[in-house]
Amino acid sequence: MTVVNFSDFFDVLKNLLASSKILNYKPNMNEAIVFDLDGTIVFDGTWDTPILPITNFIKHCNDLNISVIIITARPGFESNINNTRNSLQKLAINCDRFFFKNPDFKDIKEFKINARNYVTDILKHNILMSIGDNSWDMGKYGGLGILMNANIDSNQFIDYKIFS
Repeated sequence: MTVVNFSDFFDVLKNLLASSKILNYKPNMNEAIVFDLDGTIVFDGTWDTPILPITNFIKHCNDLNISVIIITARPGFESNINNTRNSLQKLAINCDRFFFKNPDFKDIKEFKINARNYVTDILKHNILMSIGDNSWDMGKYGGLGILMNANIDSNQFIDYKIFS
């Protein structure tokens, strides 16, 4: 994995997006970026402690009219959904669509693949990138995958690896 500071990671993401827009262009499809939530947008174990290069990148995607889609393994209980929406609203994070895991569904990898497939086939979005902290956050239907590790105690450094 490559280690960079927060500001450099934001630049890495912007550059990867620019390349992905060219390499993965699909006419007649809206562009989207898929994000995991815990350990990706907010630090693990928190509801509202943002990982700044990611939240800045989401705002960058909003500015470019690229759809922001969150696919989280958080169980889809009404309280989780409401708490998630409230915490992201406090962080001024705008996303176009949320997918929460059905609490009875056990296979996280299959859930994430099915959600990305839905985004691609039903919503007709071209997923340019999938960003997350677990291997199941990327892969089939996910475009360019960015596996990241941001630890709240890491002094503002992120480890990342790119998967095509």
